[in-house]
Amino acid sequence: MKEIKLENNEISLIEKYAFMNIEEFFYLDLSKNNLKTIEFISHVKTLLMNYNQIDIIKNDTFLNLNKLESLELGYNKISEIETYAFRGLNKLNELVLIGNRLNHFKHGTFDNLIELQFLNIQQNFIDKIYTHFFKSNFN
Repeated sequence: MKEIKLENNEISLIEKYAFMNIEEFFYLDLSKNNLKTIEFISHVKTLLMNYNQIDIIKNDTFLNLNKLESLELGYNKISEIETYAFRGLNKLNELVLIGNRLNHFKHGTFDNLIELQFLNIQQNFIDKIYTHFFKSNFN
């Protein structure tokens, strides 16, 4: 199986090993559900979780997603991203955080995203951009 589409459901819980028997798939769409966490997914290259109920992204949330290239978390309720939330995403080249409740980013939030080419943080409440926010990985 290469693609799983579960968007537009009422999913609020995905058990830890729900996708365990799928060795590798490329595309997982969980948009428009009622998910509050991102603790259950591995072996995916594109992950869409737009329009859910996510409010915080904790440190090491994506640590096991070392193949992830595209991550969309638009139109959730994200108001905080912990400093090491994106640790382990060495291949991520696209990150979409449009339409959340973010007002700033902690120093170092994006430091581990060495392949990042596209960052969309439109329609948030960002009021400050700190020195060195756009480090060398945004070149």
